[in-house]
Amino acid sequence: MFDGLTALVGVHDKDSIPALDTAFQLCEHKVTVARTHEEMLRLAKEQFTCYLMDLNFGSPNSPDVTPAEQVYDLVKERVGSGRSVFMGISNNMQAVALARTKGIPAEDKGDFSVHRWLGA
Repeated sequence: MFDGLTALVGVHDKDSIPALDTAFQLCEHKVTVARTHEEMLRLAKEQFTCYLMDLNFGSPNSPDVTPAEQVYDLVKERVGSGRSVFMGISNNMQAVALARTKGIPAEDKGDFSVHRWLGA
């Protein structure tokens, strides 16, 4: 069913993980969940098709996007070559704006849709 399509997800709101998992499965992606920023960094070194994370993973409500910046630095070559996609999400619009100025793909969490992002 998955044909090698995979997603690495790291979000603060653990209650949203089942819905994200379902959305990715509908797009034929197998999901791996990172429970901490450190785990996200470790797992991001592996080849995933998609990387989705809170911009400030590990620091809810903070405008600091260092967590996403660190992960994006690990995967941006794959993203640039079209082998992977990355999206940082947040309810903090300061974080979204800052990420975008740093060249990190970012979207308001309230407007984010896995289906729209993946073109499904």
